Amino acid sequence: AKKGAMIGYKGDFRFEKSLLGPNNNRGALGALMGYVKRNISGENIELMTVEGDGEVYLAENAYHVTVIDLEPMDGVCVESENILAFPKEIHYDVSFVGTG
Repeated sequence: AKKGAMIGYKGDFRFEKSLLGPNNNRGALGALMGYVKRNISGENIELMTVEGDGEVYLAENAYHVTVIDLEPMDGVCVESENILAFPKEIHYDVSFVGTG
């Protein structure tokens, strides 16, 4: 989830800051390369991991939220400032996309 997006919860949860974002089993070098790409591109979203049982409520500035269901191997490109949350099974990376 985006850091600071939790507005309430019912249940037992642990919230932790993700310094480099999820590692996606890429090892320390992969995590470091992801960190460098996010800083170069400006896509340096601060995340937190949420683990536990119950319900977590997330919001940002009363924006409308669209939930996108992805099938295995599906992909979607999103500007990092428009991400609210995603499950730990989702792989994410910074991609440089051309304009025009």
